[in-house]
This record gives sequence, structure tokens and C-alpha cells, in this order.
Amino acid sequence: MNNFDLKSYLANNPLLTEAEDAEKVLADTPDEIEAALAKALKMSPDELEKKLTSKDEKEKLDEGLAVTIALLLPAILELTGSVVNKIKQQFLPAEQRDELNKLLAQIKDIRKKHDIGKFVDNPFNDTPEQKQAKGHIKKIKKEIEDKFGAKVPWLKWDEEKGFVRDDKSLKSLGHKLHHVYTSPIVLFLRLASLVPGAPKVLKDKGSRQKIADILYAAAMLYLGGAHVKHGLHDILASHGVDAVKLADTVGNGYKTGLSFSEVASEALNAAGVSIEAGTELNT
Repeated sequence: MNNFDLKSYLANNPLLTEAEDAEKVLADTPDEIEAALAKALKMSPDELEKKLTSKDEKEKLDEGLAVTIALLLPAILELTGSVVNKIKQQFLPAEQRDELNKLLAQIKDIRKKHDIGKFVDNPFNDTPEQKQAKGHIKKIKKEIEDKFGAKVPWLKWDEEKGFVRDDKSLKSLGHKLHHVYTSPIVLFLRLASLVPGAPKVLKDKGSRQKIADILYAAAMLYLGGAHVKHGLHDILASHGVDAVKLADTVGNGYKTGLSFSEVASEALNAAGVSIEAGTELNT
């Protein structure tokens, strides 16, 4: 990679020809991204470069090969595999998530049963049963903090309400790996947009970012659970995508045993991205 500012160059030079544009993009694209696209299109990197830089407008892809987002998706997910592993490290495994949810439910049930926090909580007015219940809650709270504290920064303790969602921490978590995850996708889609026969949607910078953001949000929701949606709202809102609805789509896919690749496809379709064709997007 050199210091060439690709985004600035493209933004200020709208009359570039496709061949010239391709040469500049290729120069600024890491080799692993170029290799990933070539693999997806079943050709060598040299063949891909030749196709992208050809000045022959009639040059097409091999007959029968249609370039769609669905075709490119496996390569994109493979490209971002290392980042997914980093995202996994931010969350509890599924079995531990279930254990945590059971402990949280116990606290909620105890508080409800003994009217703890329902009114102004004055310990001097506690009944013997309430004092005993608070002692039980304290033990569960410590168990949660000892077992899961480092992995659930989105939970904070409120003396009146018990464990509650920490939206500030969720927002920080939602943005933590955003650029790292989406940058290679955007570069990949930019290069793919220059392939003859590529869907028109890929030629729009805003649409490429939308696709990358949806895939990032889907990964966060798939690995972290529905509560993560509260940290993704502003990322998705900029594309007109409802975080709650996307979380439902991902959650339903996860519950029915779909792989992340399958869930990613459903998430894109739910957000208005046609993965089987080159339909224009509203960004």
C-alpha cells in the first residue's frame, strides 16, 4: 500500500475512464483483496488485472458467469475471518450466554417476588424476607461479576433496578471494530465494481459502505446477541436500516441453526440489498 489518497482522487475526478480508474484502484488495493476477488471469479490475479485494465469495452466475463453479491459473499466473509475472531473475543460463547441469562432472570424474579426496587428502596424498612432476598441477590451479582465481568461490559449495576443495559458501553463496543471489519469489504467491493458485468449497485460508494455496514452489524448481532443492536443504531440509521428489525432477522436465523453465511445473506436482503442481482439501492 502507498500513501495515495484513493477516496479523494475518485471524489475529485468524476470523469475518469474505467480503465484509468481500475489502474489506480489496483495500485491501492492490497494483494490479498485482489487475490480474494480473483478466487471468487475463478481466475488468476493476473487474469483479473488484465480484465480490469483492458480498454476493450466488449470484453466480458466467461459466458455463464454472472457477477452478483451472492457470488462474492463467500470471499468477503473469508477475507474478514480474522476480524470475526476478534469480535468473538468480545462476547461470551453461547453456552455461557445461556448461563448468564439464567442468573439475570433469577435476580429479576427475586426482586419481583419481594418488591425490591418497586418503591423507594430503604433498607431500614426491609422485612426479614427482603433482607434475606437481598443477600441472595448479592451472591448472584458477585457470581456474575466473577464469571462474566470482563465479557459483559454492556451490563452495569443499578441499586434500584439490578443489572441494566449500559448503552454507552454498547455504543463503544459497536464502533470498536467497525472500521477494521468494513475497510477490506469496501476495498473489495470497489475493485469488484470494475469487473465487466458487475451489478450497478457496486459502483456507488454509499451502497458499498451500506453492504459493509450491514455485514458488520450482522456479525456483531450473530456473535453477541440481540442486546448489541443498541450499539449499532447510528451505524445502520445512516442507511435507513432499522437495527431492531435487523436484529430480529439475525436472531431468528441464529435460533434456527443457520450458518453466519446464510444469516448474512438474509440480513442483506432484509436491508434492501438484492444479492442475486444488480438492483440499485437507496442510500
